[in-house]
Amino acid sequence: MNKKVLNRLDHIEQLIISHKSNPEDADWEELEEEVGKLRKDLKTEQGKTKTQTDNRNKLLNDLKERYKELNCLYKLSCVAIDSELSMQEIFQEALKLIPESWQFPEHTAARITYNDQEFQTGNFEKTQWVQSANIENGRGRMGSIEVYYLEKKPTADEGPFLKEERDLLNTFAALLSDIIKRKETENHLKASEHRASLITENTSSLISLIDPGGSVDYASPSHKNLGYNPDKLINTPGFNLIHPDDKPQLSSKLEKANAGKLDHINIEFKILNTDGSYHYMEGTFDAIRNPEGKLESIIMVADDITSRKKVEEALRESEQKYRDLVEDLGEGIVIMDKNFNINFANPAAESIMGVERGGLTNRSVRQFTNATSQRKIEAEITKRAHGKKSSYEIELVRPDGATRWVQLTAVPKFDQQGNFQYSMGIIRDITQNKIYYEELVAAKEMAEESDRLKSAFLAIMSHELRTPLNAIIGFSNLIENELPVEESKEYLQIINREGHHLLEIIESMFDISILETKEATLNNDRFILKDFFNLLDTEITSIKSAHGKDHLEINKHLPESYEEVELNADESKLKRAMHVLLDNAVKFTSEGHVEYGITINDQQPVFYVSDTGIGIPKDQQAIIFKKFRMVDESHTRQYGGVGLGLALCNKIADLLRGKVWVKSEEGAGATFKFALPNTSLKTEVKMEEKESKSGNPNLTGKQIIIAEDEETNFEFLNIMLRKLGATIYRAYNGKEAIKLASENKDIDLIIMDIKMPVMNGYTATQKIREFNKEAPIIAVTAYAMAGDDIKAKEAGCDDHLSKPFRKEKLMRMINKYMRAV
Repeated sequence: MNKKVLNRLDHIEQLIISHKSNPEDADWEELEEEVGKLRKDLKTEQGKTKTQTDNRNKLLNDLKERYKELNCLYKLSCVAIDSELSMQEIFQEALKLIPESWQFPEHTAARITYNDQEFQTGNFEKTQWVQSANIENGRGRMGSIEVYYLEKKPTADEGPFLKEERDLLNTFAALLSDIIKRKETENHLKASEHRASLITENTSSLISLIDPGGSVDYASPSHKNLGYNPDKLINTPGFNLIHPDDKPQLSSKLEKANAGKLDHINIEFKILNTDGSYHYMEGTFDAIRNPEGKLESIIMVADDITSRKKVEEALRESEQKYRDLVEDLGEGIVIMDKNFNINFANPAAESIMGVERGGLTNRSVRQFTNATSQRKIEAEITKRAHGKKSSYEIELVRPDGATRWVQLTAVPKFDQQGNFQYSMGIIRDITQNKIYYEELVAAKEMAEESDRLKSAFLAIMSHELRTPLNAIIGFSNLIENELPVEESKEYLQIINREGHHLLEIIESMFDISILETKEATLNNDRFILKDFFNLLDTEITSIKSAHGKDHLEINKHLPESYEEVELNADESKLKRAMHVLLDNAVKFTSEGHVEYGITINDQQPVFYVSDTGIGIPKDQQAIIFKKFRMVDESHTRQYGGVGLGLALCNKIADLLRGKVWVKSEEGAGATFKFALPNTSLKTEVKMEEKESKSGNPNLTGKQIIIAEDEETNFEFLNIMLRKLGATIYRAYNGKEAIKLASENKDIDLIIMDIKMPVMNGYTATQKIREFNKEAPIIAVTAYAMAGDDIKAKEAGCDDHLSKPFRKEKLMRMINKYMRAV
């Protein structure tokens, strides 16, 4: 109620009070007039109040509708916030919100279409009263929202929809479009994140996020391939896994990234495995910056290239291997163009062709050939152009003038169009093969010659071996008890002579076999020339007798100034060589004389044997020093022999690093010389060293142990030594020898056979030397192999004898340790 009506009511109230107190003076017309006016004012106010009430009710209704609209939009926003809902679920929830927000929900139905999908309310029905709005995304219209009014209305009626409802529908459609856009974006983002996660979770690449300080913020599961738990790598220094050699470079790059000077790194590095090994990695480091350009993190993506590195290393090794093969190959390899100009040559090819390194490049093979070889090359070039490979021989002329024979194998190479481009050639030096071939031809001829001589040689050997055996066996059968002593002595001399002849043949074959097997050893003996020549005197006496040449004059040339000269050499081998030369000289000399002696020039001794015999033709002088070779068969038949003496002499000269040679003319005798270069001579000899060592030793009262299991060998020694006055003790094996030596402390000599049962002579000697170091011990062996003398001395023996041996040799050896008679 407004102020005017209130004032009027106050005024009427005052008039009524006044009239009640003074009725007589009351002005009822004025009161009536005031009441009329009041009624009029009240009626006016009543109209205003109704209008205000209507306006208020309308406003409340509008507020209620706006609340429904806002509540609808709010609920739609809540649906949008729920990220777990799918697009279909969002559409279903949106359909529930539409009828509730319209003025007549019970008469409202809705439908949403989107991308050929359709969603409807349960009461959906199409009518002519429809209101719709488009659903759009960034690509344009994708669907629509349709609201239908189900109550039938006159056609002329404008419809049941309010303007606000139309605006709400447009807002609802716009909001739903935004929700769809965001949901699609979220779905795309989730799909992208899922794909990224799948890639990150399943990739073999190492992916790490590293903060500016170098600590790990994220490590992909692929770190398990190196044995690490990715979660435990978080907040640890990432560079701890980097090989120390690579840390400085990466640290420098990180500093540049922090300084804003570097955003991308592509690098190979090594990363540590939990087993202590390092893997080769190839990766990128990219800087991630905020809008202000400050470094926030570095993302590392790296792939394990260890296998590739191994393959590369294997490839490098393989390439190097084949490069080395080409470089080190003994055969030459060349690459030649169409005209045989050399574009490449390995060292072997350069060596074969006699040029320095690089000396074949851009040169033609023709420059190294003669006219004949050039014609051959021209013919081969034609073959190459037609695709034929071949192998042929040509003669090369090197820059130094030397010639080499080579086998050249050339293989043509063509391009994809079939055009001849170049040839690969292999050059093999066959010069030596050519020489070998010539030698083989010569060897073949020699073999044929050897085969021709084979029958003669076998006949000779048969004759030379059977003749003495026949005499030995024959004259042995003739000796009987009733045979006169003188006749028996004569037969025994024949048996002895033929036995020595047979032994000499066997020893010659045995000695030369040892020399050829390189098993012979040298002794460094010290002996006086006079004593050595005295031994030769004894030898030549036996030789003359053996050949029936007692009438032959023998001259010795040993100047007195040389008699006391001491020589350092292998005495036994030198004596063997001189024996061969003296034997030949006597055998081939029927009349005249034989002379032997020594000359010394510049401290170099040269022994010689000269004769006046049949001599040697010039064309035969080269072959006589070869095994089983003699001047001719007629001489062989007349003079005998197997052709081993001079071959043995030649082998001994080689072993002593000396030489033997001959000067002769057929029918005018021969002179053989045996030189010993670099041999030590000594002219000052002590008197006791000059004492003669020839003759039989005086063994009276001497005690000698003979260790020998063979009865005949023991009897031979026993008879010889007892005749000289010795007391003999026999041991059948090494153990018995030790026992006898220990029981007879004053024993004077031990003759020790090497091969015995129970215990051999080497072991027995070693045991005896443990308690007796004074008694001389002479080893005796039937093996006579190289090194037996050394083994004997190492065991403790003083000297060594090879079976069979002559009495004189044993006497000289005993004389060496006991004073002669």
